[in-house]
Formats: sequence, C-alpha cells, structure tokens
Amino acid sequence: MKISFILPCHNVEDYVRKCVDSIIAMGEADIEIIAVNDGSTDNTLNILNELKNQHGIKIISFDNASGFAGRPRNAGIEAASGEYLAFIDPDDYYLGNELIKAYEKYQGNDIIVNSFKISNPQGKILDKIVLKDANVDRCKFLWRQVVNVCNQRSLYKRSFINSHNIRFYEDCIGEDLLFLYTTYVNGAKIRTTKYITTMYIDDRVGSLSTVISSHYIESSILAYERFFNLINKNLCSKEVNSAIGEHFLGYYLKVRTSISSKQKELIMSTNFYKHIKKNIVKVK
Repeated sequence: MKISFILPCHNVEDYVRKCVDSIIAMGEADIEIIAVNDGSTDNTLNILNELKNQHGIKIISFDNASGFAGRPRNAGIEAASGEYLAFIDPDDYYLGNELIKAYEKYQGNDIIVNSFKISNPQGKILDKIVLKDANVDRCKFLWRQVVNVCNQRSLYKRSFINSHNIRFYEDCIGEDLLFLYTTYVNGAKIRTTKYITTMYIDDRVGSLSTVISSHYIESSILAYERFFNLINKNLCSKEVNSAIGEHFLGYYLKVRTSISSKQKELIMSTNFYKHIKKNIVKVK
C-alpha cells in the first residue's frame, strides 16, 4: 500500500464526496481511504457508507463528537497500512494526480511538503503557494509558506511517525501545528516540492477555525502553551522567537477583541506569553 488517506469527518455532508472523488481520481490501486466519522449529526455517515459501497473506503465511526480533529486522525493512523500517511480535511480536495507524482519522485523522505492553492468556499482562487524542490533545513522550515496548512498537502512516512510514537493531541485546536513541530524536533527528513497537490478552502462557515468561541480561545491557549514548551526545549532561541512570532501573534490579533478578562489572565500566566513579553514584543 502506497498511501493511506485519513479524513476526519464531522458534519461535512456538503464536501466529503468531492474530497473522496479527488482521491479516487488518482487511481484506486495501492491506496486506501480511511474516513473517520466523528459524531456527525447530518448526512455525513450515510454518504460515507455510499462511498464505501462504491469505492471500498474504510469507515471508523464515533458516536460522540470529540470537538477536534486529533482523535479521528489518531484512529486513522492506527488503522493505516500505507507507506505514507496523507491527512486531508474533507472540505479540501486534491488537484489531479500531483500527489502521486510527488510520492513517486520523493519517496524515502520522512515528510514530503507540497505546494497548494487557496480558494474561498465559492471557488474563487485567493492565493497559490509554490515551493521549491528542495531539502528543508532548520531555518527554512520555520518559513510560513512551508508550515502554513501543512498537513492538508503533505505525506508523512508512517514508519517514522510510529517509530517516534508521534500522535495528535486530542483535546485542543492547533493539533496539526503541534504534530508537525513534533516531527521536526524528532529530526524528520523534509522535502518540499513544486507539485501543486491540494486546494485548501479558507474560511468555511462552521469550521472550527472560523468560530471564535470561548471554547476555541481556551483551547488555543492550551495548544500554544504546549507548542512553546515543545520548541523551547528543542530549538535555539532564534528559532523559538521566529516560530512564536509566526504562529502566535497573528492568532492573538484575531481573537484579542473576543478575549474575556479571565481568559486574558489565563494567557498572561502562560510561559509563552511571558517569553513573548520579555523577548519579542510588548503585548497589550
């Protein structure tokens, strides 16, 4: 088996068929699709069962929603048998056969990070990120175009993930960023490519990243504290500052008007906030 495609599915009845069809279009030989229904309350599970009958996709189903993508992705990892793992959200989809081309050319690397396009839900192209065909060193890895929406366009060598026992956090948002940096600090051999493999849909109504709720904010604080502790332990100070400046400040500007006094106190008590205030910028 070449690639195991893992789809965390929660109330994605309007999107999941297009995502699966884009995988099937690459050719059904030597791939598997593992769809993990995470407590959907719409028609998602019925659609997945139809796709199972049509294409033989595998379905794992949880009765209750976890609230985050970590649990379904971990379930997919445990069930996977492919040489590489591909994590894609069901509201995104693949473009042509480019992912297979990237696999065939660069298999052997621990992570293959491909190029991608971004569109809005109406189909208008917002951006196109084209990377170089290159091995990625420590400095370049911190560059936004490499890290941004990385999981949806990457291939992870399953033997590397399992040998280091790397899994997604299941109780917070930002689990994909934590997963990616955990592979990095464990010495993953990373290759970027020019292959434009994926269409990433930005700002889908109802997606977790677009809903600035109290739950979202508190979950994000937990994720950033874990993120800081991980990189502060494993990276040099310049890399730590670069990573925090890249990943925290934009988020803080997004949610700061929605933060309650209690949540602001929670942020101010964290190690990452104290580090930012001391070493990077003055945060109000």
